[in-house]
Amino acid sequence: MLKKIKIFLIFLVLLLILIILIKLLEKKPVNYSEKVFKNTNNLETKTFRTFYEGTSFYDNALVSGEKQKKYFVEQVLAGITPHHLIVADKIAAFFLGLTDEKIDSVILLSPDHFNSNKEDITVLDIDWQTPYGIIRNDQVISAEIVSYSDSFSYSSDDNFEKEHGINYLLPFIKKIFPEIKVTSILINKKASKQSLDKLSEAINSAVKNKKVLVVGSIDFSHDAPAEVADQRDIISNEVISLLDLDNYQKISADCPQIAYVIMKYVKDKQARPELLWHTNSSRLTGKPEIDGVSHNFYYFLKK
Repeated sequence: MLKKIKIFLIFLVLLLILIILIKLLEKKPVNYSEKVFKNTNNLETKTFRTFYEGTSFYDNALVSGEKQKKYFVEQVLAGITPHHLIVADKIAAFFLGLTDEKIDSVILLSPDHFNSNKEDITVLDIDWQTPYGIIRNDQVISAEIVSYSDSFSYSSDDNFEKEHGINYLLPFIKKIFPEIKVTSILINKKASKQSLDKLSEAINSAVKNKKVLVVGSIDFSHDAPAEVADQRDIISNEVISLLDLDNYQKISADCPQIAYVIMKYVKDKQARPELLWHTNSSRLTGKPEIDGVSHNFYYFLKK
């Protein structure tokens, strides 16, 4: 009798182990778009991962950027920086130069590179896992902007995880401003002027009485050797330096519409543009004759 009980117990133990193994094998892999919390509109917010999971790439850029950063007496209301990581050191310097600004939130404007949405303007309901920790979506500002126009959409579609206009810049922001929140907005390359005007107005309304920096993620001239890109950049920089809203389409960039939104926003606030750096990927690689991408970094300073 005792022997039968022992055999039965052994059988139960083996059965339990088998059940546990089956459950482990059935366990799904980690989903980088796992929903982790609900926002103020009771819409579920996703968490995406940025491209680099380690910190070494950004740490090196920040060390170099520390030597290049520029400070100004005037308040920085907005800025333009590329997302092309060949100039990661200067992107770092761009954000490091803002450490005295006492910023609570950033509105980050990016091209919709992959035409992931039909709408002119898409506000992302997304948090991002960066190498330095999670950077939260500013749900209050996001909701205010979306509610400004029926033509604006609010999305957390998985396709947006690969949007490098947002993805590449967030680790810099999280490292330099650990507590800051971000509102990520994608602008369709065919967005109408009416939509752009509404977005600028919506941003202006949403940031009242708040310490918010508006940043445009823009790469300038594409697919041209350095000399040709230089000529294009002369025109682009003239339009920006004059805050010439009528000629924004002359700006040679992946999304001149972003420049328009920022220029309108800062023009209403009497800000002045300050060109920080102008670079070109073809020259940086030592091959100015090949096609490359140009970069113009701007602060827009309150007069």
